[in-house]
Amino acid sequence: MKPEVSIVFPAYNEADNIEAVLHDFQVALEGLRVEWIVVNDGSCDQTQQVLDSLDIPNLQVVHHKVNQGYGAALCSGFAVAKGEWTFFTDSDRQFNPTDFWHLWKRRTDADLVLGVRAERNDPPIRKLNAWLWGQYIKRVFSVDVSDLNCAFKLLPTAQLQSFSLQSRGAFINAELLSLFHEASCGWIEIPVNHSPRQQGQQTGANPKVILKAFGESLRFLRRKNRHLSV
Repeated sequence: MKPEVSIVFPAYNEADNIEAVLHDFQVALEGLRVEWIVVNDGSCDQTQQVLDSLDIPNLQVVHHKVNQGYGAALCSGFAVAKGEWTFFTDSDRQFNPTDFWHLWKRRTDADLVLGVRAERNDPPIRKLNAWLWGQYIKRVFSVDVSDLNCAFKLLPTAQLQSFSLQSRGAFINAELLSLFHEASCGWIEIPVNHSPRQQGQQTGANPKVILKAFGESLRFLRRKNRHLSV
């Protein structure tokens, strides 16, 4: 039977977390027809070996030979999703899997359902970067959300796969929400829990990641303006 939801986990150097996060979600989502998709984005630790050792029904693993970026990992997962809905979250175990149900129960109330971290448990520099980035996206792309980069989103697969997503890095959330907005899709926001990372290393505050996202935003803006001028 067709999965009700495809759950996409982008993973980069998450050998310490990936098996546990899959197990946690399996337990929490028991009773739902789920397709599990993990995109190993060129990890240089033991992530691939851990994934190759797993025996999980309906698990699909996509391996990138080299690290392509967060957006590229999500796009690879979105492209192979077969569920009516696509949900994505990170592989770092900072989210509570049971919060998925809060989004799932509201899926008929809007075109897409977005998680919002009720209390973000990240270092202050990441919170500042996120606020500045959110203000920039709101003003330039008219995407007004409370927690732009919250990796806890439930999206309609058919509409998602109709988009030609170009972002390879951290601009991916802004791009996909901008495209949903242009398609006259509405969303609702649901508070979810967020915990500090216990294993692995965060990369979101890396200056290279930030500069890449800004560059992608400018390229997206140029494409958008060219389309409007045609």
